[in-house]
Amino acid sequence: MSKRLEQYFYLVLGSTLLTLGIWLFVTPNQINFGGMIGLAQLIDYFIHKFLV
Repeated sequence: MSKRLEQYFYLVLGSTLLTLGIWLFVTPNQINFGGMIGLAQLIDYFIHKFLV
C-alpha cells in the first residue's frame, strides 16, 4: 500500500510542478506549446481577450 501512495504522491507533485511552470514562465512570456496544452493556452487567451 505504501508503494501506491508514493506513486500517487509523485504523480501529484509532477502535475503541480508542470502546472506551476506553465503558469509562471510559459504563459507570461507568450510561449505556446503544441497539442492539447497549446489548445488550452489559445482558449485561455481568447477567453481573457474577448470575454473578460
